[in-house]
Amino acid sequence: GNVPVRSLSEMQMAAKKYGQYSLSKLAERKKRQLSLDDLDPAAVFKASDIVSGREAQTVYLCLPFVATPPKMVLQYSSRSHEKNVYGILSEAVHIHSPSVMLARSGDFVFGAYITNEWRSDGVRFGTPKCFLFSVT
Repeated sequence: GNVPVRSLSEMQMAAKKYGQYSLSKLAERKKRQLSLDDLDPAAVFKASDIVSGREAQTVYLCLPFVATPPKMVLQYSSRSHEKNVYGILSEAVHIHSPSVMLARSGDFVFGAYITNEWRSDGVRFGTPKCFLFSVT
């Protein structure tokens, strides 16, 4: 079907209405709740070419952890692996813990949080705790 085109004012009203769900507000809330004032934004996704600094910290703090912040390890990068879906999947199927996928298309940065093992056989996977997000 056709996707309705929204005006800028409609999108601004929606952003204001759902502002409490923005990644940056969720991140600030978690930072306060867990007293993570000493969190180094440069160390969060340190091997990433996609996010750094404040963006990296915001994404990281929106991950579903309660007490102990997770350690991030770069598993795939288009700099050193195949630059196609098959390249991503061939690396991702070896990940056996929750993961974050980050992507950049022009000026847009977006991603996903995946709770369980990736599948490359075409069968749907994930849990209700998986989510997509937009950084920009």
